[in-house]
Amino acid sequence: MAKKAEPKFKITETRSGRMVDGAFKSFVEQRLDKVTLPKSFDGVLVIPQEVTQIGAFVCKDKTEIKEVVLPENLKYLDVEVFAGCENLEKIILPESLLSLGESCFADCTSLTELRIPASVNALYGTDFIGLPSNVSVIIDEANPDYKIEEGAVLSKDGKTFVRLLADVEDYDVKEGVTCIGQAAFKGCLQLKKVILPASVEEVQMYVFERCPNLTTVVVKSDAIKNELKDTYSSINFD
Repeated sequence: MAKKAEPKFKITETRSGRMVDGAFKSFVEQRLDKVTLPKSFDGVLVIPQEVTQIGAFVCKDKTEIKEVVLPENLKYLDVEVFAGCENLEKIILPESLLSLGESCFADCTSLTELRIPASVNALYGTDFIGLPSNVSVIIDEANPDYKIEEGAVLSKDGKTFVRLLADVEDYDVKEGVTCIGQAAFKGCLQLKKVILPASVEEVQMYVFERCPNLTTVVVKSDAIKNELKDTYSSINFD
């Protein structure tokens, strides 16, 4: 009986560093740089347990993938790792994960649920760009840094608006938000109108890029209004 063909993995040892309990520490990471699928691939991709980081674009557009089993000690998913995996139906992010990459799950149209574990301590608006509107994003209640409220990802204290998830035409950012995070609305194709409360003190980069139907932003802070006018000339700021 012929042996079943298995995926081939290219894994590179790298060094990384991050702050841990106020001190900078160096770590050796096993980064997955390439996956080659056999012709007889059954749709379930099991990533080797020694992998702690999956590099950019590694599984991009691999439409053969239906399910991914991630290693228990995985820490990082890089840019567009699973983007274009339109048949991906199931993936469970491990409790070891610290961050997602930009557009990590873009165009994963068969995915219905994405659970963000409590361990994730770095989320950005760019991480959700291209995520289909049918995907239900759930953040573990034990996550100390982020929550989902009124169709958006917010910092736990509610002061930073990280990303709009709801597929809506109008969105009213609630009073109390002081910062609109980087790329918070970027790529929201249905969005036509946004209201920013007077509490907003900072609007970061790329907030309204690639919003082709956005025509009106109501800004209740004159300083923020003038700043946005200089950046987005095609939008009417009331």
